[in-house]
Amino acid sequence: MPTVNAGSTKIYPNPTSGILNIDFGNQPVNMKMDIYSILGQGLLHEEINNQTLHQTDISYLPDGDYILVIRGQDGSADTYKIQLTK
Repeated sequence: MPTVNAGSTKIYPNPTSGILNIDFGNQPVNMKMDIYSILGQGLLHEEINNQTLHQTDISYLPDGDYILVIRGQDGSADTYKIQLTK
């Protein structure tokens, strides 16, 4: 499986009103996705299995800034700052 590659991964829309798209390009991936509060509290954990585009709904969280971490099976990881504005 591919490693996490920030150059080909697109996170949109950002800021978001709730639905967040994680686009891995045309290569299906198996990854883990975590969303943390700015203080590091784990809020959402999802498995991404054999997908090129993953959607997640964070509209239930309060407005603010969050940290999105995507981890590959090989231990690679990438971090993104997400802003939620409803």
